[in-house]
Amino acid sequence: MRFKFLDFISRLIPYTKERFLVIDLGKGFIKILVMRDSQIENFFIEKNENGSFKLAIEWLKKEKLQDVDVYLVVKGEEILLRYIPFPKIEKEKIKEVFNYEIARFIPFKKEEIYFDVCILEENYSKEEFFLLLAVAKKDFINSLIEKFKKEDINIVRIIPNNVALINLYLNFFLKEERNIALVDIGVSSTLLSLVKGKTPCLSREIKVSLFDLFERISKKENIEKDKIIDAEEKFKEIIKDFGWELSQEIKNSFDYFEINWGQKIEKIFLTGGGAKFENLFEVLKNSLDLEIEIMNALKKIKYYPSQLLNFKEILATSIGASI
Repeated sequence: MRFKFLDFISRLIPYTKERFLVIDLGKGFIKILVMRDSQIENFFIEKNENGSFKLAIEWLKKEKLQDVDVYLVVKGEEILLRYIPFPKIEKEKIKEVFNYEIARFIPFKKEEIYFDVCILEENYSKEEFFLLLAVAKKDFINSLIEKFKKEDINIVRIIPNNVALINLYLNFFLKEERNIALVDIGVSSTLLSLVKGKTPCLSREIKVSLFDLFERISKKENIEKDKIIDAEEKFKEIIKDFGWELSQEIKNSFDYFEINWGQKIEKIFLTGGGAKFENLFEVLKNSLDLEIEIMNALKKIKYYPSQLLNFKEILATSIGASI
């Protein structure tokens, strides 16, 4: 397998005209996009419940896609991104040097991980590059690869969710060099990345998630998760409290950015299942006192099945991984 984290964010590899699959194993939904030449030819989206992976594999086989190369989107505690000022050396030797230096930057043992590194800024300072280091636990990655290998499905690239989200912004939404936040509110966690101009500089996974919101609502009323969005006015106060808690976590990262970079975040791009909640949008906007734009990941896709519009809020990382 060609294990490569950072092809996308470095934007050195041209968009392929060959057909490939993006598989995103989100906690809420399993998503499969069939991609070719900036078009979505077909898709599979199913709630991630017992038996969903089997359904996804059956769909791939029914569509005769099991021989198509796969880009796999991943997230979790086993994935780590670090943004690092690093002394300038010959570019081709950076990864070799990190083989010896990596223990300084991560909480894992060197033999337990895969890693990749790329240059974000060549002239961060006179003596330093600014680098992105991506790390994943071998056990986690190997178990995923083995799971697909048993079904004769070939994973050729691994893309961390936050890298995919950053890539979507840099390619589809970057109009002027502003300091922005990318916020993806998902079922298991909230992804947050900060971009200074056009350079990513912080990524983290916040544990406050839609699962917490659903749990709080279910304590008040026995209601199916799918129906909460249509009844959100009924749960306005719960959503408000949840939004305030999430906004404080986000604000902590904004404060860190201001202290370390001497500048403020100017705008938020919001995506994920949480972007569907109008009351949550308003709470975040008022609590953080910033302009918020909901990302439509489909905006620059040449063609896609019209049914995908129903899922546009949860496609950001999948489409970001495809660019």
